[in-house]
Amino acid sequence: MDEKKELLYGIADTAEEEPAFVPQGKEYQKLRFPEERGYRFWLSKSPIRIYPGCTLPKTLTQAEKGTVLDCVHYMEASTNMLFHRVNGYNKPLSVKQLAERLGKKERQTYSFLKKMYDLRVFACEDGRIYVNPCYFFRGVYLNSHLFFLFETDLASVLPEWVVNRYYGMS
Repeated sequence: MDEKKELLYGIADTAEEEPAFVPQGKEYQKLRFPEERGYRFWLSKSPIRIYPGCTLPKTLTQAEKGTVLDCVHYMEASTNMLFHRVNGYNKPLSVKQLAERLGKKERQTYSFLKKMYDLRVFACEDGRIYVNPCYFFRGVYLNSHLFFLFETDLASVLPEWVVNRYYGMS
């Protein structure tokens, strides 16, 4: 795929990059809807991905699964940290802020998060909440910080050579 199409399709390395070439009219439509492949749904550089082989723990209730899905919408690209924008910067969501966004009481949110931490669906580090990339991932490349945060789970699903490369980096 050439550079123009990479930028159009949103697979450039950083979200800040602006496409140098933006096709117009029929050319844009041809790139967004090649007949042999179909329509490129949702132009996004950092879509949220879920993986069929890694389902959420069976001990979760339907309501908890729904709350996890609500939380996923607050994931930062490439880090999976729950965040919000403040004056143009990404800041970690506090439990109180997450509770407000979920429409829950702070106490309920703490209880929910404790269960998610125990089941390794989420992890907390320095007050930041991260989502396990085995279940949901926003981005293209899995960084070493996220790998080591969820090392046990990821080591069981990633190819052995990938795991060895991460261990070699530390």
